[in-house]
Amino acid sequence: MLRRIAFAMLVGCATASSAFGAAWALLDSSFVTHEVDVAAIDATGIARATPTTQSATSPSTAPARFDLDAVVELSRINPKTKPAAMFLHLVDGQRIAGGVQSLDGETLTWKGDLGTWTVDLKQIRAIGPATATQNAEVPAEDIVKLKNGDTLAGVVAGANAKKLTLQSGNDSTEIEWANVASLRLAGNASKPVGLDVPIVRVTTLDGSVLFGKSIAGDAKTWKLADLTGDGVRTVVVDKVQRVERLGGRVVWLSTLAPSEVVDRPFFPATRPREAFVDRRSTGTTASVAGTKIERSIGVRSQSKLTWAIAPGAYAQLRLRYAVPDDARSGNVTVRVLVDGKARHEQTNVVAGKQSDVVTIDLPTTASSVSLEVDYGEGYDVQDKLEWIDAALVRTGT
Repeated sequence: MLRRIAFAMLVGCATASSAFGAAWALLDSSFVTHEVDVAAIDATGIARATPTTQSATSPSTAPARFDLDAVVELSRINPKTKPAAMFLHLVDGQRIAGGVQSLDGETLTWKGDLGTWTVDLKQIRAIGPATATQNAEVPAEDIVKLKNGDTLAGVVAGANAKKLTLQSGNDSTEIEWANVASLRLAGNASKPVGLDVPIVRVTTLDGSVLFGKSIAGDAKTWKLADLTGDGVRTVVVDKVQRVERLGGRVVWLSTLAPSEVVDRPFFPATRPREAFVDRRSTGTTASVAGTKIERSIGVRSQSKLTWAIAPGAYAQLRLRYAVPDDARSGNVTVRVLVDGKARHEQTNVVAGKQSDVVTIDLPTTASSVSLEVDYGEGYDVQDKLEWIDAALVRTGT
């Protein structure tokens, strides 16, 4: 359950150029991408500025309006991103670029292009770069990692725009934010937003991520309805990189928490590593045959990620996979399993290209899907793999 967050009503400010006529790529629930110019968006769908642009992957003319149920994602074509250095990471997965203004008791004030936020410390997982919470364990104490590599532990006792105060026993240490790489708060575990009903995820050009119940507006500004309560955030379209509809007809596996994670390094004692990396949520990318991949799950062998699913809820599992460019010597075996039984297997997967789309029809009794990577001919040498665009397609779509 999301906790209360106070926020400014205006996000950013309009730039000199209008977003009207800007080129967007719209991915629909049939996995067809259309290049569109957005004129308006509301609770029912997206209206195009001019219904004449051809689909990027289809010779037919894209429709003048897309029903919201058919929309998976709206992404700016060739976005000019400017990733921020520091983010406020909330337990629900939202992250807001900016900096600390003050700490009053248990309430932190944060300010950036997204306005001013007042947040209870229990809502905060970390302060740091976009990757600050990537597979991070929940610490027993507040942990400050400095840019020189040192780590300090204690309790955050105070903070302002220039420095934070860390209390450890009877000792108090003041640390300038300029020297802080990241801060992780004790006891605040991730509490992802439920997808029982579809929600909207907005990513801005600076890497901030916001959630909302719905989004509506014209070619210049969009209003994002807060997940709890009646609050509305006004987002300047020129500052938006991407709008996703999560939990709709297409459900990305990366937006669901695995029910089981198995990770067995070849040398467990000498190769500490992350079990998996969700590229989209952490703001990281991989490269396959020179093409940047943003929506994938990065793993190494041996690994097995399993998701429990409700029987009858999904009709199909759809994905691709590839060994990334930074693992040119990699060689792995991949398996896709439904209820523990292999439905797809490929040996000797190497770098250089993405697989064809793998489509698996799910029986109405299916209760789990698993993605497994095993050692190939090179054992653990550069044994990396990216599960790309892995998605469940709901029944009846």
